[in-house]
Amino acid sequence: MKNIKNVTIIDYGMGNIASIERAFQAIGSATTVTLDHKIIENSDRIIIPGVGSFGDSMSELNKHDLIEPIKNFVKTGKPLLGICLGMQILFESSKEKGNHQGLGLIEGKVQRIPCDYNHITNYRKIPHIGWNTIIPDTEDWNSKIFFKIPQNEFFYFVHSYMCILDNNKYRIAYSKYKECVITSAIQNNNIIGLQFHPEKSGKFGLKVLENFINFF
Repeated sequence: MKNIKNVTIIDYGMGNIASIERAFQAIGSATTVTLDHKIIENSDRIIIPGVGSFGDSMSELNKHDLIEPIKNFVKTGKPLLGICLGMQILFESSKEKGNHQGLGLIEGKVQRIPCDYNHITNYRKIPHIGWNTIIPDTEDWNSKIFFKIPQNEFFYFVHSYMCILDNNKYRIAYSKYKECVITSAIQNNNIIGLQFHPEKSGKFGLKVLENFINFF
């Protein structure tokens, strides 16, 4: 593994940070958990975790004045990874419990996964929980965060909302949940988002995190 000195997890009160830390420990990489603006801006890699609601996440980022440091980091060209809700807040807006503005780093919006399926109300259970396959939506699978990961591999999801891209060229993988197409991974240059939880997805989830450290 390459020697990346600063893998920083942003601790804004909305993520299952302990499991992410353990996952990085499993691949032999130390992490820093912080709210410190200077550490964030000077990191080699940053991770935005996320469990909870979109609006609460943005409120916490605003409360801790983290939006500018995150955007300053992105301008450096170094990789940022948003996980689950951390991916969703990369987008421009969400209608989860009202109308909320996101970080605006990816053009698009976040909306609830529809529960109707073949016109039968409440057929599709929400939230979408469990293992699901991710399907390639790029010709350059091995040049992305899925380097050396089999196509159509299973990863672990827990979410009620999904990301709708304005431009699907940034979608590198998707999943199907009872005919609903869900964007499961995005990449726009150094900005990467995963709707699934790599830290809960076994050996291939760990490989995704290793790729995030080594491959970019």
